[in-house]
Amino acid sequence: MPSRIGCYAVRSAMRMFCTPVAIALLHSLVAAQERQQAALPSYWIKQLELPAMQELAMERLVGSGSKAVESLAGCLADPRPEIRLRAIRALGLLGKAGEPALSRILALESGKGRNMALAVESAVDAIRGGRGFILVADFADGKLVEIDGRGKERLILGGLTELRSGRLLASGNYLISTKDGVREVTLSGATVWAVADVVPHDAVRLTGGLTLIASGDSHRVFEVDAAGKVVWSYTDESREFRPVSCQRLLNGNTLIADYTLNDVKAGRVIEVAKDKRTVWELAWKQPAMAQRLADGRTLIVSHKPGRVQIVDKKGKTLQVFTDVDIPTFAQYLPNGHLLVGGEGFLRELDAKGARLWNKPMRWVGGI
Repeated sequence: MPSRIGCYAVRSAMRMFCTPVAIALLHSLVAAQERQQAALPSYWIKQLELPAMQELAMERLVGSGSKAVESLAGCLADPRPEIRLRAIRALGLLGKAGEPALSRILALESGKGRNMALAVESAVDAIRGGRGFILVADFADGKLVEIDGRGKERLILGGLTELRSGRLLASGNYLISTKDGVREVTLSGATVWAVADVVPHDAVRLTGGLTLIASGDSHRVFEVDAAGKVVWSYTDESREFRPVSCQRLLNGNTLIADYTLNDVKAGRVIEVAKDKRTVWELAWKQPAMAQRLADGRTLIVSHKPGRVQIVDKKGKTLQVFTDVDIPTFAQYLPNGHLLVGGEGFLRELDAKGARLWNKPMRWVGGI
């Protein structure tokens, strides 16, 4: 049996370690250990496997610079194509710092899919000093083009009426929004899926064959299944509602940029739940688009006066990009750079807003 002195010592130790000060110290040590772990590329390589974390993981890995190259290069041997694809894109965003992985990228069998082939070509171009490939929807000229790192255009699709958005799908097809509706088209231009009874401003392919569509002219954001049947719809009959961009968030909610025409000062960015409750709202003059970033910040493009801003959850402005003329669309990159396009231009700005590259274009609808 333990002695009374031994029992007293145990009880004293328990009382000592259960004090608020001791508990706070333990929490502090655990938090410090987690911060130390999260600073390692190996931690974010593991997070790269999780769909919900991949964007944030890419941002952290790219932010690690050359320290992350070897870890990312190791992912190129992963049997899962989605992991290889994410690693290739991250290496491309590292630019010249990704050069030690160049030979392994070139050795990949990229011909098995258009997405993989494009990712390889884009990463190689960026590592060799280019900008990588950019897919651009040219609203004014009605064409979807691929622009290489030196500004040379390759026509993907032409003859499109008011092309407002264009996205490359996992299948290698393209999802486009024009005055004639939303269409999924092949590289040869053949339409394989369409929703024609709408004038869309934005369309995003979701999982399971679902497609999210924002139509300012129809005053609604709605979701259709593979057969074109509407399975979810949102509008606001209490006010002028003109949605021009939409994004399905990881929590199932939908982020919408509402660009009013009759009262330009009454625009806003809202987050709407599946049950159509507005769970977040930010008054905003002429928001041309909004995008929720991986870490919870929100990127907002203001048409006039031209600016691109990043705000926190409370709507506080964290950063402003002003060298954006009259912007219509922007894409925030994991390396902190900004691709922005609008009336007459497409350009890249660095993390501080300095111009790195510029290409004249009539009117960029989407990037």
